[in-house]
Amino acid sequence: MKKILCRKNIIIFILFVVLYYIIGALVPFMFHPKATISDAGKKAVELVKTAKENPDSGQKATILETSNDALDARLQILEQAKEKIILSTFDIRSGKSTDDVFAVLNAAANRGVKIEILVDGMSVFTHMKSDPMFYALGENENIRFLTYNKPNILKPWTFNGRLHDKYIVVDDQILLAGGRNTFDYFLGEYNLKNLSYDREFLLYDTNEVKKQEGSAIAQVEDYYETVKQLDTVTTVYEERPFYVKKEEVVKARQKLESHYQEIKEEKKDLFLKENSYEKKTVPVGRVILLTNPTGILAKRPVLYYDLIAMMEEAKKEAYIHTPYVVLSKDMKEKMTNLCENGVPIKMQVNSIAVGDNVMASSDYLLRRKDVLETGVSLYEFQGERSSHGKSLYIDDAVSVIGSFNFDMRSAYLDTETMFVLEGKEFTNLLKDNIHRMEEQSIRVTKENQYEQQNDVKEAEISKEKYALYRITSIVFQLIRYLI
Repeated sequence: MKKILCRKNIIIFILFVVLYYIIGALVPFMFHPKATISDAGKKAVELVKTAKENPDSGQKATILETSNDALDARLQILEQAKEKIILSTFDIRSGKSTDDVFAVLNAAANRGVKIEILVDGMSVFTHMKSDPMFYALGENENIRFLTYNKPNILKPWTFNGRLHDKYIVVDDQILLAGGRNTFDYFLGEYNLKNLSYDREFLLYDTNEVKKQEGSAIAQVEDYYETVKQLDTVTTVYEERPFYVKKEEVVKARQKLESHYQEIKEEKKDLFLKENSYEKKTVPVGRVILLTNPTGILAKRPVLYYDLIAMMEEAKKEAYIHTPYVVLSKDMKEKMTNLCENGVPIKMQVNSIAVGDNVMASSDYLLRRKDVLETGVSLYEFQGERSSHGKSLYIDDAVSVIGSFNFDMRSAYLDTETMFVLEGKEFTNLLKDNIHRMEEQSIRVTKENQYEQQNDVKEAEISKEKYALYRITSIVFQLIRYLI
């Protein structure tokens, strides 16, 4: 009898634990609050209404389209840092590009530059936990590692609500922001078989008085300080745990120092003392930072509402470039209302054959018709790699680049940053890059079929992968609000 009662209690306990994790991980994110346009969004709407084609704010910018340019730009701006560096990213993983970036960061810290690195807690939990290289940096007195919402196994709700921001600020003068994470899949060309397309911009503030009110860098640093002060942001890598040996950390530090010398020799042009950005950038006017709420639970979709409100002011066209599209009922309604305004709205996404997100691609396979019902002109990218860029342009002189995907995770779960930039010359750069990718895309008709195009071949998807997506597209509907 006692054994039966004991077994029964164990079963009840296990069921309680399972129920606790299911409820804790899912229920806080099931219900989607609505939102209103933010104050920054109102400024962005006004910018669309009054955009100047040739503004002059003392800020200049360019687009970083290739992974090599993205890595080189990082090495260059980090090497030129004199006072401080802020690096915020969703994901860091060990690899050759990370070795490059960290070697230059370590050298900057050794010459007295104050560095703060903010990483999402899931990345720390899954990819950074025991690598001695992170401790080699973290033990440097001039480097501070911070993490947002570190998962707690006793608090299952901490496994959702991620920090998805990606930007670097150097000396109140240079801003680099967009969609790239910090590892080989996004930076450099160390592994051509496992590499994505992406997009960022590099902004250079030429004003003598730095961090002027309303400047791009002032906005980013204010936002960073807001995130940094959250209770869910903690310091990591200051103390070495027992399972990371001291000699391993010392060896990692020596490796970073020797690798820095190797990079300086291999990429001499990036390490010139006077490396001007004047010829590499074009003038931009107003720059407005749009963000999501910063809490770890379900968020009001402020940023999505801001972007829709901006596009509602388009006079000629708006073009959305996003890796994935997963729309809630409210998001679909907003997009439909936008398209009914009469201004053409285009959207370019990955085809399921090239997309690298199993959950988003599975949902798209099942719900592509829902996207078409909004009225957007839908194009599917058929390139040799997955596209990870997140951007849009409105008419001739408004560009938006950042970390926001047009999916429910970006709308309701994660922190996100999108930068609105004014200026025709810069917008033309963005248009050229988006249109170049459209040349490798196929339009989807209202009948949910590919439009006949002789010059673009449909990317092939294996039978096994397609069969898997047919199954997962249905299974994932149970947790669709997390995609």
